[in-house]
Amino acid sequence: MGVEAGLAAPDRGVMSRVLRAATAVFVLDGLYVVVMFVLILRRTTVERLFQGIAYAVLGQAAFSGGWSSAFLGVLLHFSVALAWSVVWMVAYERSDLLLRATITLPRAILVGAAYGIFVWLAMHFIVLPLTYAKPAPLLNFGSILVGIAHILVVGPPIVLLERHQ
Repeated sequence: MGVEAGLAAPDRGVMSRVLRAATAVFVLDGLYVVVMFVLILRRTTVERLFQGIAYAVLGQAAFSGGWSSAFLGVLLHFSVALAWSVVWMVAYERSDLLLRATITLPRAILVGAAYGIFVWLAMHFIVLPLTYAKPAPLLNFGSILVGIAHILVVGPPIVLLERHQ
């Protein structure tokens, strides 16, 4: 069965770059929050950390759902990484400015850090308020640590893994 008239077949190279970026962010950001909040700061457990992500859609019930709700949190974490990877790819593929801005590795890293800040702020001010998980004040210790994660392990991997080589 062929592609219907007027619809382009998906570019497997683009899809592959998006999935690679989303997977990298999922793993790196997941490791960052586990190491920072579970191992270093000892504020929570792995189960409770991912239940906290599930809280966005389940509300308080997430914390009584055991590993089932924690697994939902893991899936949501990947879904968010995938969504932001898709957002970047759409913007990148349609913008000569972004293509030029990321042509060299140092510039791509800077653009990635800026994208990480954008994602952090968008999550804080737009996405989280639409869920049960109302954001903490932007400049408290935990929020700043999350912001640092976005600057280091969210934006740059998306930009670097999705750019044309």
